[in-house]
Amino acid sequence: MIYDFAPGRGGQHVRDFLDEWKGKLICDDYSGYKQSFANGVTEIGCMAHARRKFFDLYVAGKSQIAEQAIELIGQLYQVEREAQCSALKNASGYSRIDHAVADPEPRTVQGFLEAPNLERMEP
Repeated sequence: MIYDFAPGRGGQHVRDFLDEWKGKLICDDYSGYKQSFANGVTEIGCMAHARRKFFDLYVAGKSQIAEQAIELIGQLYQVEREAQCSALKNASGYSRIDHAVADPEPRTVQGFLEAPNLERMEP
């Protein structure tokens, strides 16, 4: 994990910092990253930001699809809470929890997010 501070919000700092790097970047929806994605960096979204988009959609339109997404993401959050509260906080403990408990939920969330019904959702 790397945190890099820049005095401004311009995208040029991001491009200078990442330079020729072509990995996977976990980030928010800050527009300064967009050119890096066009240049081969893989965008990995943040579950909290994804949940917020579904929540906003649910509040605005009472979408049942958005409500389902919020519930599925909530299941992932519950796995994380259980992992944090368990005595298995070390790296190997998290690994055991991830594989034993969390694996089905990401596939469920991924399948839901890739389903054709999402195409009907209004942004």
